[in-house]
Amino acid sequence: MSISSKSILSITLLAATCCGLSAMESEPLQICNDKVYAKSDLGEFSLKHDRKGFIVEDKMASRRVQNCFVDKDLRGKSREELTRYLAHNYVAVKQMSDTYKITGEQRLDGSGPIGFAICYWGTKVILYSSAGAAVLATGGAAGGALVAAGAVTAGVAGVAAGASVATGLTVAETAAAIAAVESTAAFVGAWGLLLPF
Repeated sequence: MSISSKSILSITLLAATCCGLSAMESEPLQICNDKVYAKSDLGEFSLKHDRKGFIVEDKMASRRVQNCFVDKDLRGKSREELTRYLAHNYVAVKQMSDTYKITGEQRLDGSGPIGFAICYWGTKVILYSSAGAAVLATGGAAGGALVAAGAVTAGVAGVAAGASVATGLTVAETAAAIAAVESTAAFVGAWGLLLPF
C-alpha cells in the first residue's frame, strides 16, 4: 500500500488541528473581574483556572492555590463546568498569610422593583384591611371607612384622626400604629427585592 501525498497532508493537518485544540484547552481560563470578589486591600490581581486548579497572579508573583484552600464546590471542575458555574455564581478570593483561599458564592438574582412593589403594597393591603375590619367589628364604621380611605389618600394624619375617633385611641397612638404598618410594609418590600421571579 502506498500513501499518497494528499493522505499525508490531510493526516498532518488533522494532527496539527488536534494539537492546536489540546494546546488551547491547556491555556488557563482567565476569570472575568465581575465574577471575582475580593477586598480592596488585596490589590490588583487576576484569577485563572487550568486543569490543575486555580492560579492567582498579582504584580509580584503567580501563585497556584492548593486544593485544600479551594471550596469543595469548585475543586476539580473542568473548564466547561466552571464556565457554567460562573454563569450564575461568583468566586470570592481571600488572602491568608502566604496563600489564597477561594470559595464559591451564590449570586442572588432578585426580582427588583416589581417584587418590592408586590410585597410592599400587598402587606399594606393586608394590614390596613385587617385594621379596618377590627375597627368595624368594634362598632366604629365611620372610623373604619376613614382608615380604609385615608390609608391611600389622606395620609397618616387623616387616618390617625379618623381611626382615633372610632377606636378611642389617641391620635399619637393611632399614628404610631400606622407608622408600624408602613415600616412593616417597607421591610417586607425590601425582602421582595430578593425574591426570584
